[in-house]
Amino acid sequence: MNKIQTSNYVIQVSINRIQSLEGMIESEEMGSDQIQTKIQNYPLTDIIEVLSDQSQLSIPNCVRMVTGIKDKKQITQNPASWISQATREIEIVLLTEMVRGVKYFPTNEKPDKNIFVESYPTKGNTVEIKNGLYDRIIYDSSTVELPFAQDSDKDSNASLVIKLPKSYKIKTPVGNYEPDWAIVISKNDMKNNNQKYYFVIETKGTNEINDPELADKERFKIKCAIEHFKAIGLETMDSRYLAPIKDYASFKNEVDKLKSKSND
Repeated sequence: MNKIQTSNYVIQVSINRIQSLEGMIESEEMGSDQIQTKIQNYPLTDIIEVLSDQSQLSIPNCVRMVTGIKDKKQITQNPASWISQATREIEIVLLTEMVRGVKYFPTNEKPDKNIFVESYPTKGNTVEIKNGLYDRIIYDSSTVELPFAQDSDKDSNASLVIKLPKSYKIKTPVGNYEPDWAIVISKNDMKNNNQKYYFVIETKGTNEINDPELADKERFKIKCAIEHFKAIGLETMDSRYLAPIKDYASFKNEVDKLKSKSND
């Protein structure tokens, strides 16, 4: 929290001359400027109370943190900005500690046989697909999921592509996690044996789990899912959980890596 940097409040001031109030309002901008201002007499007790409320930590804990800040000017010159950044830092620490201790163990429970119903009534966006369980796939994102589905449909080795239903959930300390895809890749080897590779995939528009564009809770859910799929055995020479995945080309790169390892 000592690394948090804030800046003074800036007020945007502009002058406009109103030329007519009848009918459409006409105005002429006369000029604008930015003025830096300082917060006067903002008590630390108020900052501690707001920080406690937003972080869900106790007042004594927040007092210890705030009194330990070396440069309190960063707090007083822009309390709102400091509280926002401090709350996020606290949340990351709390999430990290919760996820760090998560362990999953097989329970011999079986998936619900009705997870894939005969048909899905939906008002959501869909796209036609040839190698799925259904004639169309539901997609949430037109920039990530739609092109992923379309590219998978062009892959002759993708023998089955499933958009996992919302009812398939993995419990985590930061909320239920719903993986995006299940894909089976089939390919004949040099001896004409048909080899199958099984994947569960999370598409996020990035291949980096520490990408700043990835929301903190999504990142921690993925980390929990990694442990979950390890526990149920989806980490073999022919099966993997892959997350996050930017696009179908990135997924195929991971498939090729797995194939090369299995052939060694």
